[in-house]
Amino acid sequence: MTYDFRKNIINGTLHHAFIIEGPYSADKKNYAVELAQAILCKQMPGVGCGECVICRKLKDGNHLDFVFIEPYAKKGSKTRSVKDEQIEQLQERLMRKPFEGDRVIAVIDGADTVTARAFNRFLKTLEEPPEGTVIFLLSENAAKLPQTIRSRCVHVRLYGNEGKDNMKASKEAWELISFMADGDYFYREKQLIESFVKDRESAYTLLDAMESIYRDILFGKEERDIRITKEQIYRAVDCIEEARRELVRNAVPGYALKKMVLNIGG
Repeated sequence: MTYDFRKNIINGTLHHAFIIEGPYSADKKNYAVELAQAILCKQMPGVGCGECVICRKLKDGNHLDFVFIEPYAKKGSKTRSVKDEQIEQLQERLMRKPFEGDRVIAVIDGADTVTARAFNRFLKTLEEPPEGTVIFLLSENAAKLPQTIRSRCVHVRLYGNEGKDNMKASKEAWELISFMADGDYFYREKQLIESFVKDRESAYTLLDAMESIYRDILFGKEERDIRITKEQIYRAVDCIEEARRELVRNAVPGYALKKMVLNIGG
């Protein structure tokens, strides 16, 4: 949806909780920081000047009223997630008054990795937030969040960056999808993945591009010719989401994508 942050900040009608959804390539954290600047900046309310003490502190990550938590893996585990104790500590912080102004802004990155138990605890905070609290939940797939959480947040969708890497990813993604649709030999798909996927970031970028192309095909926005059914698209998207989960569990990027291709039917 479209939400006019500037208007609501200036009018004092800003909602208290937001889901910022977008692919890995969308810089959701930086977007949340820019929103925090727009909310807390005294020089240019609703926009953020980017130069004052408040804006600089937010950018540098040392503003006392900006709380950021993100997933991590415990020792001996490969799975990165937001832990229950992080949510408990966040709730305790939100119960205290702001140190530097009249608002506390909390950002939960990787919100789709928060456990159901922790979200049940956090639900009370969303229903009755301390005065001045603004909460941003950053997620790659908001559908993974409990309905009770989604219903209490304004949903804002971001899209991936449009740089050269994304243009290249789109080209590679189309080739990969075409190979699979044509039933091409797996070694060609394997070579393509190995040529593009060098790390976790490039793997996410390729997955984002694939999902975008499948979405365009599904809704008739893709002008290039390809023979693929709706059922095949749904299966492919499920396999892409599984590859994302594999990456969250710290799977080797190339392995996760090759496994995805085989599951799709490449």
